[in-house]
Amino acid sequence: MINNGDNITSIIFPPQIIFNSIFSHASILTLSITNCHIYSFFVILNHSVYIFLTKTT
Repeated sequence: MINNGDNITSIIFPPQIIFNSIFSHASILTLSITNCHIYSFFVILNHSVYIFLTKTT
């Protein structure tokens, strides 16, 4: 399920897709795509992973 907003895009993945050995706690990942910094917040709640992408120019 992908929700497109003005600045924040939230993506919910099933736990099978995520490496549960890596994301045991909430982690922050920084990516650089098309001259924009995208901060990804990985939060595991109820055996589901919520990824919040925030674009900043």
